[in-house]
This record gives sequence, C-alpha cells and structure tokens, in this order.
Amino acid sequence: DGVRLNDHAALARWGLEPDSLVQSLVRCSLRQMLDDGFFHADPHAGNLLVTADGTLTYIDFGMVSYVSRQQRLGLVEAIVHLVNRDFEALASLYKQLGFIPKDQPIEPIARALNEALPDALDSPVSELNLKN
Repeated sequence: DGVRLNDHAALARWGLEPDSLVQSLVRCSLRQMLDDGFFHADPHAGNLLVTADGTLTYIDFGMVSYVSRQQRLGLVEAIVHLVNRDFEALASLYKQLGFIPKDQPIEPIARALNEALPDALDSPVSELNLKN
C-alpha cells in the first residue's frame, strides 16, 4: 500500500517531506545506475509509490535499461566536470563518448553548456525542470 509522490495531503498525514523523498529518489537512482548499471528511464509520480514509512516503490518497469561500465565511468567523469563547472572538459568528454562527431569543434558546445547549466547547477533538485 502506498500513495503517489504528488499526493501532498497523504504525505503530510504520514509526516513525510516531498523534498526529502525527491532527494532519496535521486540518490537511489544514481546508486542503481552507477553501482549496478540499472536505471528506470521513466521515474515520474505515476510510476512511483511511497509507503507510510517513506519507502519509495517503483510500480511500472516498462522503461528500464542498463548502462555499461564504460558509460558509468563516463557519467562519473561528467558529474565531476559539472561540479567543477568545467564545461570545456565536459564537451570534450561528450566527444570522447561519441555524442559529438570527432570532426566537430567543442567550443560551441562548451559555450552553450556554460550559458545553460550554471542556473540549473545553482538550483535545488526539486526545482529542476528537465522537460524544458
């Protein structure tokens, strides 16, 4: 038994904080992806329940996948570059991983990352809008 993460009235009755649940979801998702290579590709409120004790439970596994060890190491490196706000190194990594063709310069990508990401990096996870 559980309720959706966006059922704020039920969460309040159970004494659960939505921001804390979102932080737990992010930590658990990163741990699954980086330790095991497994990730749920569609973790929205309709695919998750939270129980009265605060346990998060996926209920729909229609969109899951795995990442290789090399991809996981690339993700860790990307996170380091993000934390350091080294967008040129991040763009270079994208090229190494094949996201940017080898014959294309990274400077326009690094510039775009520098313009787009600082605001997101300064925001709490609960305020990020990944759709836009």
